[in-house]
Amino acid sequence: MNLIQHLNKIYDTKSKPFLIYQNTELKFSDIINEKQINLDIVKPGDVVALIGDFNASSISTLLRLIDLKTIIVPLTIETKNTHDYFFESALVDVVIDDGKVKQIQQKNHHILIENLRQKSHAGLILFSSGTTGRPKAILHDMTLFLKRFQTPRPTLKMINFLLFDHIGGINTLLHTIFNRGIVVAPIDRNVDSILKTCAKYKVEVLPTIGLLLFVGAIGKSAQIGLHTWLPDAMEGPTPVSALIHAATMVTAGVYLVIRCSPLYEHSGLALTVVTIFGALTAFVAGTIGLVQNDLKKVIAYSTCSQLGYMVFACGLSNYSVSMFHLVNHAYFKALLFLSAGSVIHALNDEQDMRRMGGLLQVLPYTYVMILVGSLALMGFPFLTGFYSKDVVLEIAYAKYSLHGTFAHWLGVLSAGITAFYSFRLIYLTFVSNPNGFKNAIQNAHDAPLPMAAPLFILCVGSVFVGYLTKDLFIGLGTPFWNNAIFTSPQNLTMVDAEFVPVYIKWLPVVVSLLGASLSMGAFHFLKDFLFTVCVQPIGRNFYTFLNRRWLFDRLQNDLVGSVVLKLGYRTTYKLLDKGVVELFGPKGATFLMIIFGKQISDLQSGLVHQYAFTMFIGVSLFMTKLLFWPIFASSIDTNLCFVVLVTLTFTNHFVAKLS
Repeated sequence: MNLIQHLNKIYDTKSKPFLIYQNTELKFSDIINEKQINLDIVKPGDVVALIGDFNASSISTLLRLIDLKTIIVPLTIETKNTHDYFFESALVDVVIDDGKVKQIQQKNHHILIENLRQKSHAGLILFSSGTTGRPKAILHDMTLFLKRFQTPRPTLKMINFLLFDHIGGINTLLHTIFNRGIVVAPIDRNVDSILKTCAKYKVEVLPTIGLLLFVGAIGKSAQIGLHTWLPDAMEGPTPVSALIHAATMVTAGVYLVIRCSPLYEHSGLALTVVTIFGALTAFVAGTIGLVQNDLKKVIAYSTCSQLGYMVFACGLSNYSVSMFHLVNHAYFKALLFLSAGSVIHALNDEQDMRRMGGLLQVLPYTYVMILVGSLALMGFPFLTGFYSKDVVLEIAYAKYSLHGTFAHWLGVLSAGITAFYSFRLIYLTFVSNPNGFKNAIQNAHDAPLPMAAPLFILCVGSVFVGYLTKDLFIGLGTPFWNNAIFTSPQNLTMVDAEFVPVYIKWLPVVVSLLGASLSMGAFHFLKDFLFTVCVQPIGRNFYTFLNRRWLFDRLQNDLVGSVVLKLGYRTTYKLLDKGVVELFGPKGATFLMIIFGKQISDLQSGLVHQYAFTMFIGVSLFMTKLLFWPIFASSIDTNLCFVVLVTLTFTNHFVAKLS
């Protein structure tokens, strides 16, 4: 049974279209019954260049060529200037262009093409993009290629925005055919046309794309599961920490999701996963920050938590709000990091908050800076963080979905936790009784002018930037984003967020103020009570669990890190480095040369009869070559003569040694 007969049996030709091309819906039967191109001159095994697009004629011809067991070279009109090069490189026998069939005489052959012809298999030749030179031909066995599609999968509606000569385009076409799906080919291959086509025909972009992209964002923006590297990156200088953790590196994953908004907007599953991961990150990172004693690590985990807010805002299709919070976060988080650097500098590189305290009188300027940054971080009214953080939580509530509600309440709880550890930092560092070395506190000094000036600039940004830019970033109808962000109309919730109940709008502020009050009250008045709770079995286990960072580090080290390290030790180090490389590398080569040199030196025995025998063999071979070589030249190999000479020489040597 040929391919077309097989597809006719599995495909439902009556109920739905197969191809939507230039706004025309075609059934599979329409494709098969398309005006047939005369392929009489095409023979099995011929290399056929098919110039076309995803129209009915090209698809029909493609299927017929597969049935004929030809080797197909799909090309497009866009590559017209390089067609001659493609014909020559692929050894094309027949060219099909605009319904016309033209034969080319090929004198050359290629062993891979001949192998396909001997197997009677159809083939596919595709060309690389040519980024490292001229495009290179890649030969595929079409018969083996089609075996991947033997088991039908659920029906899909797929948009084919790739070109006819691209492996992705061919794969999408064949995948859709075998799964009884619908191929949607946009008129133009620009972003606007593709998005309009997706919306018009309700194309569901494969969620795998968005999920795989999000895996990269998880690692880059320290989301739950791959977040453990972020606090460990605090070992560098504080200005570097401020740069990479406030404005550049860790926000790259969030920016990736924002710029890939067209993909996520057509994948509901991916958006749900992004929302859940972001909400869990905001909560888990906040709880870990509650028990950290390193000044910079507290701020690092707050970064991780705020990145969770940005991510789940993306999952709720509010990319502009996420970007707004990203920009606002850069100001107050850089302020916190640089202020922490001022404290560390004043205390001779001390970072443990348990060895600080009483710095309010010594470092008043730094105290004000950290206080402003912490208030902006917790979303205190009318500071920069308030204008973006509260909007994130309001749109989560206005989503009116299960994952939106989940993100909203975890976000509100995380806001209270953020306020708690922020004021814990302030209390232990500045307000509590001095607990460090006396000489360190006595010699402490506030930030000098080169350190104080950036703090002041960031402080101004942490107070005013949110208010000044909110209409620019998230105002209804703002032209700022132009076409940089795409949001599906059914996912718009900004207007709904304006009409949420008043108590929902005030809830994050109330929870944050409550968390700050509990923190100051607990550490000032209830220190003994906290100590008593922490030494109890339940309290101790809970504290240990948080202090060990929810055991994420342990799990990654034991389940992933140790396995990879052991595998690397046993393979890369023991087997390759200390095995194969040593055997065939410099040491092995040196050992072999020593042995070979010793054997060669043994030939210099000083025995006259050995030298005479060697000279006799050489003269005999030379005379044989002169006299008899013209006769036996066609049947005697020169290399064989050399082997015989060397063999006789060493035989003579070993016979002499035995005697």
